Amino acid sequence: MIFFLYGEDTYRSHENLLVLKDQLMLKHQNSADVFSFDFEGGSQKQDTLSALFQSLETMTLFSEGKIVIVKRIFSSNAGILENMELFSVQNLPLISQDKNKELVFWDEKVDKRKKFFKLLQKHAHQCEEFSPLSGNQLEKWIIQRAARYGKKIPKQAVTLISNHLSNTAIIDSELMKAANLSESDTITEQELKSIVESSIQNTIFEALDAIGSGDKKRAFSLFTDRIQKGDNPLYLLSMCAYQMRSLLRVISCTEEGMHIPGVIAKELSIHPFVASKLVSQASKFSKARALRAFQFLARMDIAAKTGKIDSVLAIEEWIIKF
Repeated sequence: MIFFLYGEDTYRSHENLLVLKDQLMLKHQNSADVFSFDFEGGSQKQDTLSALFQSLETMTLFSEGKIVIVKRIFSSNAGILENMELFSVQNLPLISQDKNKELVFWDEKVDKRKKFFKLLQKHAHQCEEFSPLSGNQLEKWIIQRAARYGKKIPKQAVTLISNHLSNTAIIDSELMKAANLSESDTITEQELKSIVESSIQNTIFEALDAIGSGDKKRAFSLFTDRIQKGDNPLYLLSMCAYQMRSLLRVISCTEEGMHIPGVIAKELSIHPFVASKLVSQASKFSKARALRAFQFLARMDIAAKTGKIDSVLAIEEWIIKF
């Protein structure tokens, strides 16, 4: 039989791949031979494909069956994919009817125009695409994940996390943290907000360190990574403005002779850890530079919220200018 799992949401698709593998092992009474071939990078030699073909063609003498998992075949070079197509035309119809062979394809980005894609669609017992979730689908998934950790989650908390994050791997990680920290059977909006903000705040701390030290490449990398993982760029921009405002207030405190983080934390009503980080960063920014950066971010925040500028471009411009 043939199975085809693909799509940009690799967290959910890979999770389903693991579940499918376990189900197939149970089907074959946990005695099936398992083979795995990964074509990540696209530069694999023909030997890998030959080994894949051999695993499918050889008989199973001492086991109940055979499970062959093929990952990222669409990422391979044109020659390998062409040979795979030629093999598939003749063999996929046979494998799809063979109850002792389980051929599983898992991929991230696929070319739906390719003949091989259409062959998989035609002959796969299960063909499922895992597109990025959004809107009601994402909210439903969040509720289901919270339930998996034995927790309920109110509508406000679901909206909070779906507005700020879209990457299911990151969302699941944040939900797990909240579930472990929560002492009740419900994950509250405030608990989730604290975790999400803490994670983003650490990134902004690192980015400010990089900007203060003149390492703009590092700052770009930090924000690019968060955005690629699904963070809302508009929320990141707002948090940057908030952080620069806090840094400006700390610089003012140091100018008035306050240098102990605990004292500043009490004066500004902020967490001692935050105060400690900001005191360290205050030495890298003059008050004038911090003020210009905050004013710029405040303007960009308003412009982004009113649709006058893209929030990603606003962050990039902030890094370049300051």
